[in-house]
Amino acid sequence: MKAKLVGSTPTGDWIYEIKFDGYRALALRGGSETRIVSRNQNDLGGKFPEVKDSIAALDVQDAIIDGEIVALDEKGPVVVSITPRLRHG
Repeated sequence: MKAKLVGSTPTGDWIYEIKFDGYRALALRGGSETRIVSRNQNDLGGKFPEVKDSIAALDVQDAIIDGEIVALDEKGPVVVSITPRLRHG
């Protein structure tokens, strides 16, 4: 089903999330090893070292975190700012 733009949410008890249109990634933490991979298992840790460092700093032994990598500014998501990281090495 294709999304349809509306002026407000429908009435009722709805659960939803805002779509930021970032890059889907899995953060994998196992002991002292931290990896960030794309849904195709491509390594993203070198392209997003600040995200990798943040996951490594968590006070956990093992974790799998599924989410999106999105750059934000004071106005909200800025996808253009992270796009070059995936294109250039």
